[in-house]
Amino acid sequence: MFFCLLVSCVKEKKAKDIVIEELLSPCDCVSSFLLVVSEINDFKKEELNMDSFEYMKEKAILETIKNSIDDKCLIYEGADGDLQSCLDYNNLLLEYDIYEKQLQ
Repeated sequence: MFFCLLVSCVKEKKAKDIVIEELLSPCDCVSSFLLVVSEINDFKKEELNMDSFEYMKEKAILETIKNSIDDKCLIYEGADGDLQSCLDYNNLLLEYDIYEKQLQ
């Protein structure tokens, strides 16, 4: 019983849970950017199953979060060594590649 309660209380972090002011390190930026880009990519897969207005509204929210993270983390651009040492860096590169292909 306790295990079931514990599992139901554990909430997977979503892009909307990101607090921009709490991004204090390069790895915070990488993991947050990965989260939001992955969510955008997953959301894109559901586009055909959604109302177009609702899709555009939610996608705009996610893009705003992505842009806020990008603005906050701009100071780390060019510091590839700092970014590449983050655990999520390679996954971010893969997800961002998918994201960019969807824009074309």
